[in-house]
Amino acid sequence: MSVLADRIRKMAESVEPEFIASSLRIPLDVVKGILSGEIPDEALNNYDPGRPPELRVVEKKRYVRNKVIGVYGPGGTGATTIAGILSYQIARQGKRVFAVDLNEFSALAPFLGIDCWAENAVKYPNLLWLSGDVRKLMIPALQNDLHVLPGAATVQKYHEVDWGKVQEGIADLISGCETLVLDLPNPFHLAARMFPNLDCLVLVIRNDLPGMYALWQIKPLLQEMLLKTYVVVNQSAGKAVPMVVKEVLNMTAGHIYLPYDPKLKFDVYSNAEFTGEVRDKLLPLLGYGEERGKKSLLSMILGGR
Repeated sequence: MSVLADRIRKMAESVEPEFIASSLRIPLDVVKGILSGEIPDEALNNYDPGRPPELRVVEKKRYVRNKVIGVYGPGGTGATTIAGILSYQIARQGKRVFAVDLNEFSALAPFLGIDCWAENAVKYPNLLWLSGDVRKLMIPALQNDLHVLPGAATVQKYHEVDWGKVQEGIADLISGCETLVLDLPNPFHLAARMFPNLDCLVLVIRNDLPGMYALWQIKPLLQEMLLKTYVVVNQSAGKAVPMVVKEVLNMTAGHIYLPYDPKLKFDVYSNAEFTGEVRDKLLPLLGYGEERGKKSLLSMILGGR
């Protein structure tokens, strides 16, 4: 706890921020940041008013600038799973995480334990609500410090999304957390609109030839994002595929290949009551309910009703 930050809050009970900034010789934006919570108290530890103003501004940015991570997969690669795992694991480290579902077929919020599908969708804010104080729309999820904004409830509603408002909302959310994770839309032209906000792009591909081909197709469009791109070869057990990826992207040394660990996925699933419920209800449709005397969807498709 910072004594100086406490003093700022105490003074704010009776005087304006401008007076506080003048009397304590602290930049006004720093005072406002402390009062709003955008700047942590620790930023004022060992604060030296005699330091040049430009150094103080740089220091402030270092404390309040979070990391914005975009996760993209060219169709059915498990990008939403990776986005959920990243969000969950970062929050477990004690960082405040906002996860936002920008996908046409939204699944990030249910993955993180929010029962927001079908008739329950009306109970929760979603992507179409991005206006005003957008931080109030974030829903507490599985882990302390983890909040999620569901995507559009249906594909029809998704087509009503105002992407200009989405970009404005994303910019506002950046100042409210330490890490912002975006499950990017599958149409690449929409995903690319978010690139200016990103610190890094996690590109999720499959460990197969179509995955490599998709990566080759996307590469020319990455342009300035290429040096900020990290590749996840989903469900890859060997080193051969990452080496191919490195060759395809002409990556420099230092790029990280995030491992896909099934244990992390299980960890998330085991903590999400709704995910377990969906699994128990939907698996019988695929052929796991025959012992109960009911035809599964799979058996009906293959053998008729």
